[in-house]
Amino acid sequence: MPLDEPETIDAIHIDPATGACVLTIRDEWDWSDRRTHLEALLNKVCFYLDSIEAGKVVVRMPLSIGREHVIEIEALHPLPEFDGDFMGELEASCAFCEVKVRYRPGGRPAEVGGSPTVA
Repeated sequence: MPLDEPETIDAIHIDPATGACVLTIRDEWDWSDRRTHLEALLNKVCFYLDSIEAGKVVVRMPLSIGREHVIEIEALHPLPEFDGDFMGELEASCAFCEVKVRYRPGGRPAEVGGSPTVA
């Protein structure tokens, strides 16, 4: 599901290596319009944080109870350089909610232990 569907969780799974509950944002947009891209990405991250805090993730995946939550941005295109530290600020904001965030450029990573549950 692309960034233009801000109120949809693209994928959710338990990482077999860490035991964390990983919520994936699939970002297939290029960075030709940075402002629109950033706004869409931030809207999607906020929806994910709201879903975690409201308990909607636990309803969809009961195995997530008591686990660390990670928002993983699977991006088709690498993050461009910005004037500020975009990922650092995003990580700090998510850490306030006890959620980690990571950016994985280059498309979907190889799935370990099967494919995630897709929303």
